[in-house]
Amino acid sequence: MNSDYILYILAAMIFYDFSLHIIEFLFGIENARKLKYYWPAFHSRKIYTIFWTAYWGVAFILILIYVLFH
Repeated sequence: MNSDYILYILAAMIFYDFSLHIIEFLFGIENARKLKYYWPAFHSRKIYTIFWTAYWGVAFILILIYVLFH
């Protein structure tokens, strides 16, 4: 796998999470949830935690792969 792809994936992941926070900051959480872009609206805090733990766990693994094999 070309290591540049890992950087693009990480950049997209970081931009997605960052943009969620910006939208929430600018519009407030209630108005942000009305937007279709504001996707992770979970009904349970446990599922929310599992999702973000897996999300950033994947990012961490990608960083390790990039650092160790680049």
